Amino acid sequence: MDKNKQGIIAAQSGDIKEAQRLFMEAFAETPNNEGLFLNVARSMAMQRKHQELLIYFDHEFTSKGRRLNDPNSAMILAQSAVEMGFQEKAITILESTHERTDNVSIAVMLSEQLLKAGQLEKCQSMLAKTIKTTQQDDPSLITNLAITESELGNYKAAEQLYKRVIEIRPNDFLGYFNISHFMYETGEIVTAKTYLDKAESIVPNTPEAIKLRREIADSEGKENTTIAKIYHLIEFKAWGNAKNLLLEYRKEADQNKWMAAACELPKEQQVQLGVETECSPNLIVRQAKLLDEGDSMISRLINLVKNNASLAWNRAGKPTTGGYQTHEIFKNMDDNTINELIVMIKSQIGSINQPSIESHGVEISGWGVILKSGGFQKKHTHTESLASGVLYPKVPKLEHDYSGADGNIRFKGGETLTIAPYPGLMLLFPSYLPHETIPFTSNDERICIAFNIVT
Repeated sequence: MDKNKQGIIAAQSGDIKEAQRLFMEAFAETPNNEGLFLNVARSMAMQRKHQELLIYFDHEFTSKGRRLNDPNSAMILAQSAVEMGFQEKAITILESTHERTDNVSIAVMLSEQLLKAGQLEKCQSMLAKTIKTTQQDDPSLITNLAITESELGNYKAAEQLYKRVIEIRPNDFLGYFNISHFMYETGEIVTAKTYLDKAESIVPNTPEAIKLRREIADSEGKENTTIAKIYHLIEFKAWGNAKNLLLEYRKEADQNKWMAAACELPKEQQVQLGVETECSPNLIVRQAKLLDEGDSMISRLINLVKNNASLAWNRAGKPTTGGYQTHEIFKNMDDNTINELIVMIKSQIGSINQPSIESHGVEISGWGVILKSGGFQKKHTHTESLASGVLYPKVPKLEHDYSGADGNIRFKGGETLTIAPYPGLMLLFPSYLPHETIPFTSNDERICIAFNIVT
């Protein structure tokens, strides 16, 4: 009996370690048989030997100038790379195989990784080409292209793609749900409800549909509806109309929500609104070296975040992409490290140029974020709070930094401010100021503690 068959029998009996040994011996005897390599890859992945698998692949293929053709092997390798935080390697593996196969499953996985890495133009080009060359109306490909177009601000194109999905599968819950969520995000509340009704008629009472319906209901209040209209105008670059609606709505609006929208406008419109100073990151973002790199508190904070039981990957409803995020870690915690940190943050509150904020009478609400290679945070605000901030206990050394901005935090107002974090750095800023994190490439992780100052 040949080694491969022996390996299959061992795997079927549950002895995956022995199966791996036999598959590797079989592949060594016939190194051009990618089916045998697939068995090796599967056995290693089942044991979560992700790093060992990647090293084995590099030895058998990369170092020998051989290219992998099997899509199933490529997807297992890419997933192992993702598990290890090597997002660029995952993309390289998938791209290499995709170039020669135009495999739809590879293209779907590749597009997901490109989206997570923020490589939107590359993702757009790859998906459009794949859809054209394969001549397949694959809903996953089209949906991911719709997401990409939306992220690029091409909302009309995104809408047409979402509609194409439901034309292909008129009885599919996900197609109607996705376009409903898209319409809600772009401020088309009535249309969003129509599509959501259809989705729920196909599959009733799903958690995601219930959550979306609640969000739609909450948005139908006068304030949220007006804000949604303003953002809709901003998204379509109707700057003048957005400015005029902000002027009309100024007295009634929640000040933080109003300012967050105003800060999305070009500086010319901000000047007309009289908020160019309040929307200038260079003037309102405060930097402080809160801790020295060797301070024991840094390691305590790292351990506190990494060992927190509430850590979740790409936590739903949060801007974290390609990373883990905790729930609340500041409140209701009898922890000396957190208590020390709260005192230190409060000592810096006076540097914020907001008269309404004093160190006494406020609370600190915060959470931990661990970003892996390729991870980032989408642009967002914290308008429910008085002010916001972030402390960096751990910042990786970057392997690639072509733009000079990998891993930096970026604030967007009348102008753009990009700050390179370092261990011990704390930033304080008005909660309405839009900010995001630029994706980075590293074998190490990036840990921060974000917080809001609340009453």
